[in-house]
Amino acid sequence: MNVMTDTGTILVVDDDSINRQVVALKLVAAGFVTTLAASGEEALDCLDLGEFDAVVTDVRMPGISGIDLLRNIRLRFPRLPVILMTGFIEEDVREGAITWNAAALFQKPVSRADLVMAVKVAIEDSVLRVDFAADAEAVSIPLEGEVLPANLGGEHARQTASAI
Repeated sequence: MNVMTDTGTILVVDDDSINRQVVALKLVAAGFVTTLAASGEEALDCLDLGEFDAVVTDVRMPGISGIDLLRNIRLRFPRLPVILMTGFIEEDVREGAITWNAAALFQKPVSRADLVMAVKVAIEDSVLRVDFAADAEAVSIPLEGEVLPANLGGEHARQTASAI
């Protein structure tokens, strides 16, 4: 999250310049910093060059579609939230959003309130996942009969682990 804005930096991707600008204006009005990309290819270049807290992308674009972009982001940046927007939600889009774990899927036009809420929730969820992953790496839960290292609970933890 960007310390200057306390809300985050969002990559907005849409091949339609008017939609791209409208989405960016909604996010900027809510305090986000935005970077704009006119295609999936341009979005991938932006992701290589900068850090983003979330991506908001159109689904139907020439070249790399929003679903293809989502898939690519999942493989390269697993915890980066991606919010999809489309003119009409077809079954293949819904399936792609579920398969590749989109943070949200909206039919255009998206209200400012819904978009801002979805972005905020997605960023908070992403931060919680990172915190949880770090905590999970720092603490191991013992399996039956497994002994915890002494620095993770001492004798009491060893006795508890043996008793399970």
